[in-house]
Amino acid sequence: PIPILWFIYFVIIEANLGGTVGHHGLGLKVVKLKNRRDIGISEAFKRHLLDPIDILIYGIPAFLTVKFSEKHQRIGDMVANTIVVDTSDPEQHENKDE
Repeated sequence: PIPILWFIYFVIIEANLGGTVGHHGLGLKVVKLKNRRDIGISEAFKRHLLDPIDILIYGIPAFLTVKFSEKHQRIGDMVANTIVVDTSDPEQHENKDE
């Protein structure tokens, strides 16, 4: 049951809505890194496949990669070529040809 709930909440909802309830509550959206377009199910799945590594040791790996990576991505974002943007900042939605 837990893997099914994980898949529905994190993968299906994120692929269809661009983020989880938490993302939307904070005004954030997950988009493709290259063109800032909506992600699909494959990107959402790749992002969350590495969640155990991101949350390992109280989230320290996630914190460190977000803090020190050039594009402020979690490990899952790096693998999926995605980025989380602030929906209130139009500049973050621009395609920066990355």
